[in-house]
Amino acid sequence: MTLRRVRRLKVHALGMPRPQGSMTPMLAKGSSNRIFLKAPSTTMEWRAIVTGAATKAMKKKKWRTHDGPIILGLVFTFARPKSMPKWQREHVEKFNGADLDKLCRAIGDALGDAGVYTDDRQIQRIVAEKRFGDTQGAHIVVTALEIDR
Repeated sequence: MTLRRVRRLKVHALGMPRPQGSMTPMLAKGSSNRIFLKAPSTTMEWRAIVTGAATKAMKKKKWRTHDGPIILGLVFTFARPKSMPKWQREHVEKFNGADLDKLCRAIGDALGDAGVYTDDRQIQRIVAEKRFGDTQGAHIVVTALEIDR
């Protein structure tokens, strides 16, 4: 069995990339023993931005929900701090801030919500990086694979 690339979807989501994974425990109203976890509102807003951008890209490309293996390519861009020298360009990598794996988790769930794939368990490989750039957001490349038997 080998995997072969079938199609590719490119998504560009503008906004401040937010991590997913740190949940806040909350008590349900009217009950002292039921606890649920709530994601920060900024995470949910970021996921909505990514879901909207993915939905738009899917319509443009006539993408159907994929049920096979997936490879994700992710580049998260953040605004350069004012203290950074102006001669440094976009290629400078960001080494602090949100955990890269949690940034990826938010993208994986948002793409699933958009219907790019059936479930984020289909993701076989993620290639991701954080950088400084002129705009904040995420450049996402989804590669759908099929299994040749």
